[in-house]
Amino acid sequence: LLMLLGLVIHAAAPYRDIGGWLVDEPGGSTLLTTISTWIYTFRMPAFFLLAGLLSAWALDRRSGPTFLARRAGRLLLPLLVCAATLNMLQQSWLEAEAARRCVVDAPCAVNLPVAAWLGHLWFLLDLFVYTV
Repeated sequence: LLMLLGLVIHAAAPYRDIGGWLVDEPGGSTLLTTISTWIYTFRMPAFFLLAGLLSAWALDRRSGPTFLARRAGRLLLPLLVCAATLNMLQQSWLEAEAARRCVVDAPCAVNLPVAAWLGHLWFLLDLFVYTV
């Protein structure tokens, strides 16, 4: 259910009133903004709660070092592979596009988020830090 709600959030993103997506619909939708904001309030906290409960169960079955090694493989390996490939390519494209828009449209500053290389995988790093 939480994964399906993620689809709703990401499908509604271009139509949110607050914008901020790569492709925004002018005007937005108050209904989609309200629904996706409501889902944001509990979706990731619920994932983290489930991860903590399941981690406690797994830690009872394995020793600390074995548990940590397995968790690192499940969390850090996908993060590093994706960050070094897809996220870096996406970030370079976004930076080039933002710079192009500044030159074409008007003088402006290119403000890009810190640690953008994490992309949508920020939660993997957070979960690993919490695990440690």
